[in-house]
Amino acid sequence: MPEIKMRLALNLFALSLGLALLPAVVLFSGWHWQVAAMADQAPAWLWLTLSGSFPMAIMTSLLVLAWLKWRLGWSWRTTGLHGLCLACALVAGQGVKGVLKHSFQEPRPYVQYLDQQHQGQFYHLDSLAQERLIDAAPIPGWLKGHWRAERGYSLPSGHTQFAVTLALFAIVLFWRARAWLSGALMLAWALAMMASRLVLGMHWPLDLLLSLSFSWLLVWPALAVSQSGRQLGKISDQ
Repeated sequence: MPEIKMRLALNLFALSLGLALLPAVVLFSGWHWQVAAMADQAPAWLWLTLSGSFPMAIMTSLLVLAWLKWRLGWSWRTTGLHGLCLACALVAGQGVKGVLKHSFQEPRPYVQYLDQQHQGQFYHLDSLAQERLIDAAPIPGWLKGHWRAERGYSLPSGHTQFAVTLALFAIVLFWRARAWLSGALMLAWALAMMASRLVLGMHWPLDLLLSLSFSWLLVWPALAVSQSGRQLGKISDQ
């Protein structure tokens, strides 16, 4: 059993390193978010990012669980067990994210831009003053709405934490069952979600890397417990 758990940890760590290539390449390439580029961006980036925003994140999680149930032929009891373990990992991740955001208090890229344009301290302004600054920015209306909805701190990325936790959980299960395409689609979605946070001016590459660094550690016990519980359930059914 310890060897199996260690192999699981190594698999999750390797997958996390693969996902980390995106923010690492962006970081070392010297790419920086520019407000001028937003005029040419498609709203599809927003829909990607909304799949990890509350309350749509709940629907996304339920869809992935339904996908796992259908593709892997789970019973309702098995689905419920995995869903409970996944929910614990996601909630724990959001808690860690909240503590870290409060500790670091790093401004988002778009907030840094607004501060530079108006010589102000965005986070020291009241809500109405913040909205006025956002509304004055030369960006599409759909992005203004998203900026108004997300005015918190930057480090780490909660959307990345959600996407990576959900994706790693599902990918390991899919690939164990040799459902390679399903796992690859989850991987692509997680990468696209991470990219959307950079493109929309919500996060820096380091925000994504920090989220990756602890997300796999949350998935590890969640998968270990769900798999152990499933084995115990099979024994009790015999």
